[in-house]
Amino acid sequence: MVIQGHSARRRAVEIGTLVLICAWVAVGAAAEMKWTHFVIADPLPGSSWGTGGIGLADFDGDGDLDMAISRRETQTAYWYERKDDPTWVQHVIGTSETFANTLGAAALDVDHDGFVDMVYRGIWFKNPGVLADRPDTPWQVYPYDGGGHDVIAADINGNGKLDIVSYDGHVLAW
Repeated sequence: MVIQGHSARRRAVEIGTLVLICAWVAVGAAAEMKWTHFVIADPLPGSSWGTGGIGLADFDGDGDLDMAISRRETQTAYWYERKDDPTWVQHVIGTSETFANTLGAAALDVDHDGFVDMVYRGIWFKNPGVLADRPDTPWQVYPYDGGGHDVIAADINGNGKLDIVSYDGHVLAW
């Protein structure tokens, strides 16, 4: 855009002022935003540090999102059953020494049985498929080759199936 003459400069100043006012209003509005916080678990198992991988999925098939976490100190994975916004119930998925170095996690149906499993560093836990009626049923653990401390799931090769992507030190793999 070419601006010529006095009126063009004045118009540019007006536009610039309007942009600054809009930016100021946007920053002010952002500073006033309020969030409703819902506590899922307080305190978490173990010490105040060391939450590893977090996964969100409908583990019990009731139509809402549940949450899974791993904890370094207890070397245990937990899933939190969402009953409603203020009520979440803690259940144990399983234990593994790998949780001492786990940061990432992925919630996906590894074995294609219709139930969302949890994948962590070098292991995955099979959802028993009966959590709606028996939420404390143990999840069977299986090792897999590879897996760094960061793990996510994505369809890397475009075949419609989620792949495990992991990072550890100097290696990024899927």
